[in-house]
Amino acid sequence: MGGKVLELESDKLIKKGRQIGEQIGEKNVTELTKKLLAENRLDDLKRSVEDPEYQRKLLQEMEGTK
Repeated sequence: MGGKVLELESDKLIKKGRQIGEQIGEKNVTELTKKLLAENRLDDLKRSVEDPEYQRKLLQEMEGTK
């Protein structure tokens, strides 16, 4: 048939939402890293890189202090 592949509007929205979520996540992790470095919390920084659950905990704590 050789026609164009159509991208559904819902697929476009899902893709856009994923991009926005990734950008927010990257921004939050960068802010967390800066905060931990500024407070010289290197052990927490190392652990957050290796332990996603611990990273989420730290991010939640950071959200509570904003």
